[in-house]
Amino acid sequence: MKIALRAHSYDLVYINTAALWKLAPILARRSGSLLWHIHELSYALNTVMADNAWRGTFPLAKRFVAASEGVRETLVNEFEVPGDKVDIVHEFIPLSNLLPDEKKNRRRQIRDQLGLKDDAFVVGGCGALGWRKGTDLFLKIAQAMSRQEGGKTAFVWVGGSATGDEALQFDHDLRALGLQGRCQRVSNCANASDYYYAMDAFALTSREDPFPLVMLEAGVAGLPVVCFDQSGGGPEFVGRTAGLVAPYLDTEVFAKQLAALQNDGELRKKLGTEASRRVAKNHSVETQAPLLLKVIEQCMQTK
Repeated sequence: MKIALRAHSYDLVYINTAALWKLAPILARRSGSLLWHIHELSYALNTVMADNAWRGTFPLAKRFVAASEGVRETLVNEFEVPGDKVDIVHEFIPLSNLLPDEKKNRRRQIRDQLGLKDDAFVVGGCGALGWRKGTDLFLKIAQAMSRQEGGKTAFVWVGGSATGDEALQFDHDLRALGLQGRCQRVSNCANASDYYYAMDAFALTSREDPFPLVMLEAGVAGLPVVCFDQSGGGPEFVGRTAGLVAPYLDTEVFAKQLAALQNDGELRKKLGTEASRRVAKNHSVETQAPLLLKVIEQCMQTK
């Protein structure tokens, strides 16, 4: 790949992740402008760009695009990027065009597949398994909520490999916490978006997440989102009207927030409707892609 890159020149190079930092010096020498789109926060940046590799590569970029305000603050406060070189373009997704009856059908189909009763209050999570996504916290919250209510709550995690260390860890903790029959895991699948319609609330248990797409997907499905503060883009999206926020890593309060949604259907509907409205207004391809294109064009025009 490096040899192929050296054979061409470019008016602009758009790097869409910090994970490609090793290519930045080559690309910078072959381009008039280097625009770097950062979708990572502090932990991920320091993991990907170990040994302060960012010191030699971030200065090569003419401008940066941050996926959230939290990412911008991280770049400025921790990675010495000048604030006037960073534009914020929030993450975005395609909107669903499902009709109400289609959503009801998918809700019924997925619940039947998972063996979930019609009157179960289903809390969902979605994403890769592991520490950063907080799948261990998801199980602790399920345990805490099991102590708080009378047995009509179910937990479903969608995503992650069917095998491997993290899958074994998840299943081990699930059994050790006595959550068999209460919590289940669905591995990576082609129809992951269908599972949102079987849920009643979305638990964003990430320890660090810049502006997770699963949060927006849950919003499209009309789900209120519960997240931890100081976790990245979750609180930035949720605010006070699209879900609820718990203190960082406080699984007991998180469980109480979910219980509040379970016990108050009007609140649940109100927050879920606002989450859906926010995604449609601010996080669709139609609204955000033109903003990203504008940044690209401005970066090319600036000498």
